[in-house]
Amino acid sequence: MGNRTLTFNTLAAAIAAIAVTACAPRDVGPEPGFDGWANEVGQACYPNSIGSVQIKQLFYQSAFIDLASRLYYGKITKEQFSGMIQTFYPGDNKAAVDCMVSRLPKKPGAT
Repeated sequence: MGNRTLTFNTLAAAIAAIAVTACAPRDVGPEPGFDGWANEVGQACYPNSIGSVQIKQLFYQSAFIDLASRLYYGKITKEQFSGMIQTFYPGDNKAAVDCMVSRLPKKPGAT
């Protein structure tokens, strides 16, 4: 019975260690990809707004997420993005759009 208890305790300790490690916060730098860019834009471009809504809040709207992701993944140009933003969110959007565009990641091979 002694070996069985030791094995069970070892197994329980190993599972607990794995569970704690799996729940540990991610602390390895900025979040990658579109979500990371969206978070960076929300912070760096504050308090700029598009239309009458601050950029950070727009990332909760599916239409804006669609436009922003098209820009991020290179499916539309910066000029197309700016034009669509102006169509859907009329107003003085230049500072906000410029801020967003300036934080796009560099494409491999781009100068």
